[in-house]
Amino acid sequence: MRQARLNSIKRIGVALVLAACGLFASPSTSQASLINESVDCSITPNPLWGCSTTSAVVGAGSEFLLNFDSFGTFFDVDFDAWTIDLSRVDASGLLMGAGELLQLSGLDSIFITGFTLQTFGAIAGFTASDITFSPHSFDIVLNGSDWNAGSSARIIIEGRAVPEPALLSLLGVGLAGLARRRGRR
Repeated sequence: MRQARLNSIKRIGVALVLAACGLFASPSTSQASLINESVDCSITPNPLWGCSTTSAVVGAGSEFLLNFDSFGTFFDVDFDAWTIDLSRVDASGLLMGAGELLQLSGLDSIFITGFTLQTFGAIAGFTASDITFSPHSFDIVLNGSDWNAGSSARIIIEGRAVPEPALLSLLGVGLAGLARRRGRR
């Protein structure tokens, strides 16, 4: 009887360990996506600069347009599954020098661990060191950069999916069951 109980506890323990390993393994970026994620945009200094909207859902097409005062749209911000594209859309060059900081936040379904920056066209004074990140947001310093018409930058996000709360509660129920079963002895 004691051996059967011990084997049962071992099986439960092994199942919980396997569940925990699967729960906390770092899924690759191919297993998660920003598609249908709600993202937020803000740019300073205000009132010179503004996002076309403060929040958008990632899908087809641009999520945000960055407008400068009354001069119109200068940048297009487009999210994809694991990338952010920042494209210069106005026909003239633009030298940034008013302390411009673009903040993209609310990326709650992913845990950002890094990024790679690719630039296309003529962009001066903009490098990966102008981009910082937290687990769920990016700060992009545009101040001091010079973007020619048609130039763009792509931020390739490195990270993993945030575990679903249901999986965490399932693990908790399993641990509670194990504790209860152990308490009966």
